[in-house]
Amino acid sequence: MDKVERVARAICQARGQNPDADSGRGPMVTVTRQSSSHSTHYSQEQQAVPNWRTFETEAKVFIAAQEALADET
Repeated sequence: MDKVERVARAICQARGQNPDADSGRGPMVTVTRQSSSHSTHYSQEQQAVPNWRTFETEAKVFIAAQEALADET
């Protein structure tokens, strides 16, 4: 687990969310299924994205701010 993921998970938990739960914000993908009668069925499904991923940008900003403060000393 890299630094960004660790911080993003911490932010997610601090906001009262389960970091591993599905965020419901994943991209839509087309899924192809073959039935037993050899017909093809297509459907749109949302790809699962864990909650912590929605906090990646905030985590990067936090890390950059911490590093900037550390550079001052």
